Amino acid sequence: MLNVKNAENQDIFTDVVVLGGGLAGLSAACSLALRGRSVVLIEKKKYPRHKVCGEYVSNEVLPILKKFGFNPFDFGALAMKRMMLSAPSGTFLESKLPLGAFSLSRYELDFQFSERARALGVDVRLGVQALKVQPLDEGYEVQTGQSTLRCKYVVGAFGKTSNLRTAGGPGTPSRSPFVGVKRHVELAFPDDLVALHNFKGGYCGVSRVENNLVNICYLARAADVHKAGGLPEFEERVLHQNPHLRRVLTEAIDVFPRPMAISNFTMGSGEPVQNGVFMAGDAAGMISPLCGNGMAMAITAGYVLGEQLAEGLAVRARPEALQKQYAAYWNKQFKSRLAWGNRLQWLFGQPAVANMALGAAKLMPSVVTSIIKKTHGEPVLA
Repeated sequence: MLNVKNAENQDIFTDVVVLGGGLAGLSAACSLALRGRSVVLIEKKKYPRHKVCGEYVSNEVLPILKKFGFNPFDFGALAMKRMMLSAPSGTFLESKLPLGAFSLSRYELDFQFSERARALGVDVRLGVQALKVQPLDEGYEVQTGQSTLRCKYVVGAFGKTSNLRTAGGPGTPSRSPFVGVKRHVELAFPDDLVALHNFKGGYCGVSRVENNLVNICYLARAADVHKAGGLPEFEERVLHQNPHLRRVLTEAIDVFPRPMAISNFTMGSGEPVQNGVFMAGDAAGMISPLCGNGMAMAITAGYVLGEQLAEGLAVRARPEALQKQYAAYWNKQFKSRLAWGNRLQWLFGQPAVANMALGAAKLMPSVVTSIIKKTHGEPVLA
């Protein structure tokens, strides 16, 4: 189906509309475009922009990005080869990352990825918000403030929060009692190391990104931050109890005028198909950030969904058959990772348990490698 506009430039017809320009949406759009399908991707914000994110991506997705003609290392990504894990007491261990990873800011990654999508033929519309998704006899109608889009399929890749998500509806992940905080800093820190430092009720990731900066991103209970009187007080009273975090936070020189923060987001598993809309990325289910696999899951799910939709359009498959196919794939690939993420989040939120677990893991390093594999996937041969 080609993009067609009426005389008033209001109605647009396309094969697929992608709601959201994050990694899942961009991956789905690129996958579809490579298969010759017309795609309109709408994103309510504009790029480049920063996001609260750990900015760590497992190498399992590099074959997919290569197929798109997108190389993150062209834009300053750094190769991550080692991980460090510390308990609130300061007990720590280091391990090699089985697959390796790369680190690149979302400011750079999302912008460059969206530019690659444009180059592949995706109609990328930034600063446009979807107001309503309406099912038709055949396909869907998506209303924005600027136009009406009509399409065969809709991909919901709108992230952790969206006006399109029905609060409390079927398949909606629960709201999280956490707050995410991110800052970019100048700090002496290894180029190939991703560190995960635990503290009471939360954890903090540290890794170097492009432009010789270091990303510090942590997840904490919102009630604990409020009780402490704000972020500065909370960091001093709670995060500084971990000696590794104390060093990081006291030596860091902030680049942002103030830390970025996000709250009231969804976490856990939802449904991969909701009201006929195919969900991908955090819109389908958000893995605990401590696992470091959320971005890879988004890219992988988006790519596979794009492939399935393109094939379905080619053979004129029934929508119900495609929905069943994608749901089966998503549940098989990701539900176990989400469950493991929930277990690990509980474990590392308990200081005494975390201290004991890390002490035991130091005696059995293979356990760490096994856990990493349970929360990550295998490379996708795109």
